[in-house]
Amino acid sequence: MDRIIPLFMVLILGCASSLKIGETKLVETSNNKEDWVKEDKDFYIKEGIMYFRSMITNRKDLAFAKREAKAEAVKNIAEEINIRVRGEFDQAAKGTNVDEKGLSQFSSDAVSWITENLNIQGLSPSNSYWEKYKKRINLGYDYYYDVYVLVRMSEGDYYENRKRAIEELAKRYREQNNKAAQDVLEQLKDRLLKEQQ
Repeated sequence: MDRIIPLFMVLILGCASSLKIGETKLVETSNNKEDWVKEDKDFYIKEGIMYFRSMITNRKDLAFAKREAKAEAVKNIAEEINIRVRGEFDQAAKGTNVDEKGLSQFSSDAVSWITENLNIQGLSPSNSYWEKYKKRINLGYDYYYDVYVLVRMSEGDYYENRKRAIEELAKRYREQNNKAAQDVLEQLKDRLLKEQQ
């Protein structure tokens, strides 16, 4: 009878640890997994709001992972604004007498100003979601988190930042007494502001 109990315990413990070494299993989530988590879009616009998604994986500390995911979302915002501003300046400059070198300088200056002066406080976390996993290791289990954060910014805030960048560039070019740059910037400003309306 003494041998039956230990054998019985071995069978129960063996069945309880169904994961093989290196395998993982989802054990807990923050809530239902919404579409924004499942979709493979880090940026989209919906009803005048710009959404930026970020994901941080395999982190031991949930609070740290949430902060890291928000910082990653802010980085994604700066990158997206960089792409948008360059594209908008390229588009706005078509048909003007701006040479490629001049356009590149304006774009670089505008992108630099916007990303440095972006009102991060105006950003609001729209949603977050996390998953907790356990991973089988030699001596038991290791636990970690995957965290998703969705941050939003209104298109109005984006346009306001872009407008301020243009105004700051105009001021800088006035101070440098760069009349040609001021003229080109005025052309770009008029086109960009018309497109915004």
